[in-house]
Amino acid sequence: FIAGSFTETPQNKGRYYLMAKYELTALQYQALTSDTCPTPSRKLSLPQTSISWFEAVNFSDKYNQWLRANALDKLPKEDNNPGFLRLPTEVEWEFAARGGLKVDTAQFRDSRYPMDDIKNYEWYSGSQSSNGKLQLIGLLNPNPLGLYDMLGNVSEMMFTPFYLNKINRLHGQAGGFVVRGGSVMSSESDIRSASRKEINYYDNAQPFTSKTMGLRLVLVSQAITSTD
Repeated sequence: FIAGSFTETPQNKGRYYLMAKYELTALQYQALTSDTCPTPSRKLSLPQTSISWFEAVNFSDKYNQWLRANALDKLPKEDNNPGFLRLPTEVEWEFAARGGLKVDTAQFRDSRYPMDDIKNYEWYSGSQSSNGKLQLIGLLNPNPLGLYDMLGNVSEMMFTPFYLNKINRLHGQAGGFVVRGGSVMSSESDIRSASRKEINYYDNAQPFTSKTMGLRLVLVSQAITSTD
């Protein structure tokens, strides 16, 4: 398990964080970034893509400011400190992608969370699945935590930078940002919980964007909420 941001109850000292059930949609993104509120449509229920890591972070900031102005009392608190939205860390994402505490140890360590047939749970390339086309959110079955499209449809941006894996010691060299999970352009064999890729923040002169890269937000709190 991993320690989350919020304490469950005074009696139960377990800690949790919250993750979006779905990938961020184009409708949600436009609602906060456009001058006028968009009209809901089928097309806007597709995941938001073609935005940079910087735009994703900026969107999180806009969303946080809106929540604090309009729904502060709805946010979970830790030591009276309201939570906030951000991109997930790799640890937060992978714990959720593997099924968290809803699966046993062997299932957690498997390449995918328990499923009867991958095409019923995740979108990937090929005629048996997406055929390389972006799909509406939430059409397939969720993972054991109730999260949809965790390993497919669009790859998802992480908050933390890419680090090389070095067994039994820290590795100080940080690189670009990380995307986790596969997409509608990934082969079936690449739809794995451990799938990760380093992306340069910039593509020549412009911030990097991709038609198969999106995001999913988490709701967390600061790590140290009291000095007592």
